[in-house]
Amino acid sequence: MCVLTFVPDKSDGYILTNNRDENRNRTKAIPPKKYKVGNTTIYYPKDSKAGGTWIATNHKVTLCLLNGANEKHIQNGPYLKSRGQIILDYFSNENAGYFTKEHFIGIENFTLVFIENAAKRICQFIWDGATLDIQHLKWNQARIWSSSTLYSKEIREKRAQLFFEFLGKNPVPEYSQLIDFHHFADMGNPENNLVMEREDGTHTQCISQVFHIGSNIRFSYFDLVDSYHKSLIIFQ
Repeated sequence: MCVLTFVPDKSDGYILTNNRDENRNRTKAIPPKKYKVGNTTIYYPKDSKAGGTWIATNHKVTLCLLNGANEKHIQNGPYLKSRGQIILDYFSNENAGYFTKEHFIGIENFTLVFIENAAKRICQFIWDGATLDIQHLKWNQARIWSSSTLYSKEIREKRAQLFFEFLGKNPVPEYSQLIDFHHFADMGNPENNLVMEREDGTHTQCISQVFHIGSNIRFSYFDLVDSYHKSLIIFQ
């Protein structure tokens, strides 16, 4: 939930790659598999504590949520529900009209990236606890997000610089190159590397990647704690 990159693919698909940073005291997530939410089949890793998720996909859409809005906020709980339920709530409704301010009152700050696969539309929803900012982004433009709750504006900008330097050397990266970037990109400080480690126990638990190519999906999941890798190939 803490760093996310979007890269349009040469086949007119896209590659979405995410690192999840969590405290070591929080139990690991369950690797992605198929679930039924309402009448919709989706694929996602499940948070083993709260039962929600931070990334999910099917043949229609892909969603990924990062903690925090534009800047780090002061927690003001208790909150009505976990941010990990937001994506599942969308699939229960399966209606983009779900993303309105009224649905997020009482939920902690977040940034949500919403991708419509066939239409090739990407949208960003930023909820700061009071207002919902909606931005429609350009499909053919690579992007990187880092969670404002863990990374200062300066660090987020340096990560973006590192990402675009990587793209300068690899203008049409393969999905494996993006996994390597998310795994090994070096900020010169273990607290802010893309695979990070901090004294308070916060560390990168896993890397998830959704690769839409044609009508098929590759959903890869790398458990960095137990060196475990799982890939789902989802056929339409």
